[in-house]
Amino acid sequence: MSDYDGTVIFKEWLPDLPELNNPGLLEALNVLPLNGAYASYAPLSGSGTANAFSGTACGAFMSRWGTGTAVYASVDAVSTNRLLKHNGSSWITSSAARSPLGTLHTSFEQYGNLILATDGANGLSAVTVSSATTFNAVSVGASPQFVGVIGQFVVVGNFPNTDTSNSASIRWSAIDNPLSFPVPNSATAIATQAGENFFQPERGPVTGISGGDQFGLVFQQGAVNRLTYVGGSVVFQIDPVDEQRGAYFPNSIVRVSSLTYFMAKSGFFVTDGVTIKELSRDKISSAFISEVVFTNPHRVCGAYDGKRNLIYWSYAISGASNQMQNRMIIYEPASDRFTRANDSVSSIFTSREGSMGGLIDTFDGPPMGIMSGGTLGSFSGTPGTAIFTTGETEPNPGGFADLQGIKPLVDVTVNAVTAAMGTRNDRKSAVTFTSESTANSRSGFCNFRDKGGVASRYHRARLTVAGTFNAAQGLEYEAAPSGFT
Repeated sequence: MSDYDGTVIFKEWLPDLPELNNPGLLEALNVLPLNGAYASYAPLSGSGTANAFSGTACGAFMSRWGTGTAVYASVDAVSTNRLLKHNGSSWITSSAARSPLGTLHTSFEQYGNLILATDGANGLSAVTVSSATTFNAVSVGASPQFVGVIGQFVVVGNFPNTDTSNSASIRWSAIDNPLSFPVPNSATAIATQAGENFFQPERGPVTGISGGDQFGLVFQQGAVNRLTYVGGSVVFQIDPVDEQRGAYFPNSIVRVSSLTYFMAKSGFFVTDGVTIKELSRDKISSAFISEVVFTNPHRVCGAYDGKRNLIYWSYAISGASNQMQNRMIIYEPASDRFTRANDSVSSIFTSREGSMGGLIDTFDGPPMGIMSGGTLGSFSGTPGTAIFTTGETEPNPGGFADLQGIKPLVDVTVNAVTAAMGTRNDRKSAVTFTSESTANSRSGFCNFRDKGGVASRYHRARLTVAGTFNAAQGLEYEAAPSGFT
């Protein structure tokens, strides 16, 4: 062993930082950040013709009432849109034919035993969660794009079929009466605390509502606003939390307890309703911005994994099929780490613990989603190929080093892991990787003595892991100096 041997612990994925002496990973693909290490990513999976519908999912939601759960979806099928409900065995139609949505998305929310749905084209509608009846229209006076619940009020916002100022406005129901929206400023509205508010239109349209018991947040494309219930004729005290950054991607908003996560045009953020923290700057912001398709912000979806405390965001990059998302970002708040995965989804949503019976028996927290072809699925598929690429190092400063072997620190059989070494002699040249090497069953090292071309100034390691694993922690390497020319 030489002075150049050591251990590299896999830290966070930091593609935005320089490659040389990067303190983290240049790639963490098809993996989850878990428990201080990385685990395999299970893709969205589902099957069965009864578990599928015809059309494109434009939003999905899971309700909970008592110990039971139900899944609702908005489906565009060529010339019409319908709301569907999954009864545990199959999808059933839960609405009359509705106007097609195009690039719009359906916003769902639950108030008590009521499921509310709106999309900016068909108006607000509601159905009782345990009922077999269809959604019924709720009179609001215009067709809002988003719905949320703040305390004892249903709040709707962004009326795209009206003027620009109305797209930056909200209305809220009578207190504890989610189906009543009296004319604002009327005697009935004043008596029942119903009302409306117009935000600054230069901050962009309302893009989402994150509810809560004590306060709620109304997002615009370029602002975050806090609504605190004070009662009386004022009803809500409205304070700006941020007047520059908002939820550019409406369906990226994910509330977890008192925190709300969202995606602005510049990256990933979290707010507690008082301050905002940027999560991705100098980490993955540039990598995300360089590949996301901005032309249809509704086709970005967020969901929470309550079992493992992870947040999933799906989005489209170049090459995605029509109305599909083909990339996933996963974030672990506990360690403040991101990873990404390749997958194909139409919509993802947060699941809740409970039972439906039938084809979908129980839910225990991981997100659910709609696959291509309208199939309801869960993130439980067979893991594919995970890739880890370390930052670039110069083991022998000013000179060359010969990397002779890499020992993967991954809890799988040695044949499931291969390693390759990336090298170059100056920072201007492209990186060249060796062929893949399988670990020796005796030593656990992937040997490179016979691969050729490993003696270089700059080195990086790439591990490829096939199948399921619970903890990829890092690697050990064996190196020797090999001169200065």
